[in-house]
Amino acid sequence: MAGLATSGLSLRGLAFLATLLAVAVLAVTYYASQISQHEVLVVGSPTTLYASGLAQRLLESFGASLDYKVEFKYIVKGSGDLLRLLADGSICLAFTHSPLLERRYVEEGKINWHGVFAYNRFTIVGPRGDPAGVSKASNVTEAFKRVFDAGERGVAMFVSRGDLSGTHVRELQIWSLAGLNPEGRRWYLRTSQGAPETLITASNLKAYTFVDKGTFKELKSQGKVGDLEILFTQDTYLLVNVYSIVTSKHDRCREGHLGELLRSIVGYVLGEGQDVLEREYAVEGTFYPARGMVELSKLWEQLSTIEIKRGG
Repeated sequence: MAGLATSGLSLRGLAFLATLLAVAVLAVTYYASQISQHEVLVVGSPTTLYASGLAQRLLESFGASLDYKVEFKYIVKGSGDLLRLLADGSICLAFTHSPLLERRYVEEGKINWHGVFAYNRFTIVGPRGDPAGVSKASNVTEAFKRVFDAGERGVAMFVSRGDLSGTHVRELQIWSLAGLNPEGRRWYLRTSQGAPETLITASNLKAYTFVDKGTFKELKSQGKVGDLEILFTQDTYLLVNVYSIVTSKHDRCREGHLGELLRSIVGYVLGEGQDVLEREYAVEGTFYPARGMVELSKLWEQLSTIEIKRGG
């Protein structure tokens, strides 16, 4: 026994060392589990949803229901850009509002369309004097024709987002249905920016523009677009703005824990998240939940088939 004590560790020392090693293993295991329970998910949001805070609020509410932490980061772009990012797997989840483009990517097998989760309305806003007489139009295509004619006479301007966002695509669809092509006209300006920036530009120029009512109300309440007023909202078909939740079909987004997380988010947004929409946004008249409204899916189908044709 004396030899053991003098040439190496005592039995008591060996036991102490074993205890230290066990504690170290437990600490490493715990630390590793904590790392695995903190995730970062990049989500695509159109500027309309992000500026209102709706995209963040829905996912914040979802995250609070989990027993581990998910940090959400956002790429804020128009629906066209977001759908391209989904197609190549750069992001796995997005909110979009362009039925025409969504259908194209679904048919190409690049995204999953899970349904409409929210809606509001598009509107034409413009200067109080309404030099084009937009407020007198009987439907939205006539309203666009009035803007075109007033622009040609030099008494009106129109500011477009020009970014293939959901808003821009719907604007192009309406120009197409009106048989007109404003591209290249001196009175037709493109910002290539989001809804807030486009609205502010239109306000500064006392011009017309096309926007969803939620975003307009938000900026109007902030005093940023004081020179603009809502002039046309009557059309019950072409002015309904439907927001969809979509996911990528890229391999990295479909399997394992990430795939499960995405399915959980989709289920929440189309389920419990509807209560958040009803409670926090519908009362303000900015966005409305889609739950129980079968006609919105039918409307998505209808809107997704209106092709953009250049005329005029």
